[in-house]
Amino acid sequence: MQAVQQINAGNAASVELTVARELARGSEESYWNMCKRLIDKDPRCIHVVHRYIEDGEIPDLLACHHAVLLPYTVFASESGIAALALTNGRPILATRAGGLGELLAQAGCGITIESAVVSAVATAIESALQAGIQGLAAMGAQGARFIERERDWHGIGRRTAQIYVSLCPDLALLADNDGMARRQIAG
Repeated sequence: MQAVQQINAGNAASVELTVARELARGSEESYWNMCKRLIDKDPRCIHVVHRYIEDGEIPDLLACHHAVLLPYTVFASESGIAALALTNGRPILATRAGGLGELLAQAGCGITIESAVVSAVATAIESALQAGIQGLAAMGAQGARFIERERDWHGIGRRTAQIYVSLCPDLALLADNDGMARRQIAG
């Protein structure tokens, strides 16, 4: 939020940020209260959707945006939001937290936020502005191709089967014509 406010304060071209979130609970509530104070300092160009976004609404919401911002500090896996963005042809601006760094490197699907601090987020947003709508669209398309090619269920199943075989060499997994795996015990 601060990065968007900083860019908009010194730039004729405005950056708009949409924050979609459910109601804050527990420890999230204090974090959200801090966010609300930041928004209140300069609410221009920051839009908050105060509810869960249903699956069917995601394509339309993402179609109204050029990229998805993921400035995570600590994350133990790969973001489902990143996969949704890429599936819908939108690039990501993300830190390397969790599996996002690997995703950015493998897919060429966005811009790395070097650190989860305001200045680094602002730098990534400025890089997105310099890439322009066509550059961002190209990154999003590349990400969509990566997700389609590398994250489909058949590919995941094949890689999982390969891991099982490597862990238990007595099992040989053979794929039949439609990609289904069956187990054969070597004897």
